[in-house]
Order: sequence, then C-alpha cells, then structure tokens
Amino acid sequence: AHIVGKLSNSLKKVFPYELAVKKISGKVLTLNGGSTTHPLKKGSEFAIFGKQPDRFGKSYKFTRIGTAVVTLLHSKEAKAKILNLVPRATVAVGDLLVLSKNKKQTASNEDPSIALKVVDLEEKKPVSQANLYTDEGWIGSTNAQGLVMIDKDQLKKDMSLKVIRHGYKEFQTTLADITPQITFQLEKSKAFLMIDTIPSGAGIYLDNRYIGKSPTRSPIETQSGFVKLRVGDLNGYKDYHQVLDLDQGTLDLRDARAISLEKDLIKEIELLSNQGEIDRALEKINEIPEDHTDYLLAHHKAGMIYLNIKRQPAKAAEHFGKVTSEKEVSSFRDKRFIASHINEGLALFETAENLVNENKELALAHYQKSQEVLAKASPFVRFMRPEEARLSQHRSSYYLALTYQKMYELTGNQDLLITARQNFRNYLRLKRPDSEDLGESDLLSQYDNAQIYLKQANQKLDSQRDSL
Repeated sequence: AHIVGKLSNSLKKVFPYELAVKKISGKVLTLNGGSTTHPLKKGSEFAIFGKQPDRFGKSYKFTRIGTAVVTLLHSKEAKAKILNLVPRATVAVGDLLVLSKNKKQTASNEDPSIALKVVDLEEKKPVSQANLYTDEGWIGSTNAQGLVMIDKDQLKKDMSLKVIRHGYKEFQTTLADITPQITFQLEKSKAFLMIDTIPSGAGIYLDNRYIGKSPTRSPIETQSGFVKLRVGDLNGYKDYHQVLDLDQGTLDLRDARAISLEKDLIKEIELLSNQGEIDRALEKINEIPEDHTDYLLAHHKAGMIYLNIKRQPAKAAEHFGKVTSEKEVSSFRDKRFIASHINEGLALFETAENLVNENKELALAHYQKSQEVLAKASPFVRFMRPEEARLSQHRSSYYLALTYQKMYELTGNQDLLITARQNFRNYLRLKRPDSEDLGESDLLSQYDNAQIYLKQANQKLDSQRDSL
C-alpha cells in the first residue's frame, strides 16, 4: 500500500492535474477537488479551458480562455479567483482548470493571452471603453484598468491596429513586435465653443473653471468629450447648467442658439414676502407661466402663504393642488413636493372645519378628500429630509386619524370610528414630540389630543359592544 501511495503521488506530480468548475459566483469558482485529492496550495495557478465564441458569435471553439488562482483550500473542495479571460469568453459549470506539471510552467510563461493597455497621453491614466480594431475587425474594448485581454493568435507582426475612444484622437499604428503587454497612448482631441446669452454679461464656467463673460469674443478651446457648462452670476437670473458632449470642431451657441437665462422669480417673490408685500408676491406667482421652472415651487409658496399667513385654507388647497396635479409630482416620481401633498391634505381638512356648521355635506366631501390625499402621501414621507420627515410624519398621521374621527361624527358610521381608533393607535406609536426639537409648540397638545380621542373611541366601541 505504501508503494502504491508513493507511485500515486509521483504520478500527480508528473502529469497535469485537472479540476472542474462546480459553482460560479462572480469571479469566484468552486472546484471539485481539494488538498486530499492533490497536493494543491493557495496561490496555485490554473489555466481555464472552455468555449470561446468567434467575434460574430456564430461558432465556438474549445480552447484556453483564461487564468485562475487558488484562494481557499478544503479537503475535497477548493475556491479559485478568475485572474483574466480572453474577449467574449465566459466561464461555465463543467469547464476544466488545468494545473501545469511544474511551477515554472505558469500562466505568466505559457499564457497565450496578450494584454493591450490604453492610457491618456498627458495624464498617463487608464482609458476605459476604448475600442480596438485590427484589419479583421473589432477585437475588444478596455475595462476600468484600461486593459483588454486577447488571444495571441489574433495579433501578428506588421498588422494594423486602431484605437477609437470618444473624446480622443483616433490612434492607428502598425505592430512592430508582439510582447505580453502592448501600451497605446491616446491624445485628447480639442473642441471649441462660442457662447452668447440672453441677456448678455453672464459668467461662463467649463468644468468649474471660469472662462469669462458672455458673449465670447473668440472660440474657447477645451477638450472634446463630456464637459460641464455653467452660465450664471447674473443678478435676477437663474444659473444655467448643462453637460455638453463635444466632438472635434466648434460648437456655436450664439444668435438663434444663444442660451436664454430664466428670471429668478422665486428670489423676487421671497424678497416681496420678506418686505411684507404679500399681495404683490401672490400677484407675481399668478403671473408665472406653467412652462417656467419656478411654476411648481412658486405655487407651493402661495399655498403656504394662504395656509399660514392669510388663513384661507380653500385658496391654499387650490395652489397646492396646482403642484400635486402635475404628472411627475402626482406619481411621486418627483419627490421634491411631498410636502405639497401633505399641506394640501391639511388645507382640505381646515376647509372642511370651516364648512361643517353651514354645509355638512360639503364638509364631509372635504374630509374625505383630505383623507385620500394624506393616505396617498404618508408612505413617501421617508424620502424627505430627516428634519422635515419627522414633523410631516406627525402631521400626516395625526390628521389622517382625525379625518376619520370627523367623518364619524358627521355620519355616525361605526366603521369610520373603528378606522379612526386604529389610526390614532398608529400615530401614538410615534415618538412623543419634543416641541423645542421640532420647533412646533402645538405638537405636544396634538399628541395629547390623540390620546383623548383614542380613549373616547375605546369607550364608545366598548359600550356599543356591551349593549349587544
């Protein structure tokens, strides 16, 4: 038995050792062999053999497709990490990993792959997403490290090779020699900008670098590719932001293509409000066209003025409704105006309170609408800033419960009282408000009122149950 064991170990050292892939998780492979089946070590390198499609994906060949290294070793199982793969190749369960018979024959000496590296000529940084072509067509695109691994058979001496990357000059060369790694340096291509604005005199910034004021007297030279443009610093007007995708040549943003700057109407409205000219501020808001970028925010501000200053909740609900009816806001894809939904619900509730003594049917309709608006908005409160979210959660949860309570008081419908009780319970599960922390003196009394409403609802429902 001892002789057979020695012979087995000798054979393992002489012949290449094969393992198969059992499982794949990202770049980590689980192999069907471990330390008891072969004297493996952490760091052992394997050649991966599998199917590689041609560049058109029409046919496959079984060949060496990459390299892996052992990272974890158990008695009957091993883990290996993929080091590299040739273009278009993927590892599949059942693919073979072959360990060379001696350490000298590692992937670094026998690897048929060639690393093509693309870097920026000036910055010497890797260039990703660069496409490489030979006389036979596309051979791959670089990864985040500026590398693309290809089969050595794909390259030949004196072959033409071209590298194309948006924002860089096209690079073309003839391969004088084939080495394990070939580096290509790309030069950024230049682009030029001519800019004017309406009105003129705005500051021009490219990638946060100040260029001058509009209009430009001569073309602005910059690199091609993606460039961040900001035009602004003009009193009474909003800054203009855009990411430009520049090709070689000149982009002329003058005359009919000049950049029109929008007036900063919000700043004007806030100035009037701070000066106490509330009615003039509201007039300005009503003059804003629907296609102006300040339209929604301006009407939110109008709603706040009518709700908190003029104490006209019906007008407040009207202005909040102009915001919440906008398609992106209504669907909550635009999450800037979640507060508009909540304030609309509060304004509708206050409107119902004003109507309850003179028109109970209309009041009930407003309570119902308030409940619908608050119930729809409540799940989205978590997307607000933390300091706003906590206050909004208290407001929306309390008034949602209170709408059911008020509807019960108008109709006597016991189901509404049951729902009100559950919603008051939900509200009281929130942390007891701290008036100083939240800056709202009435939140503590609101919390106390919820406890009273819950106690009354419990007594009412218990007494009805006992009477049955």
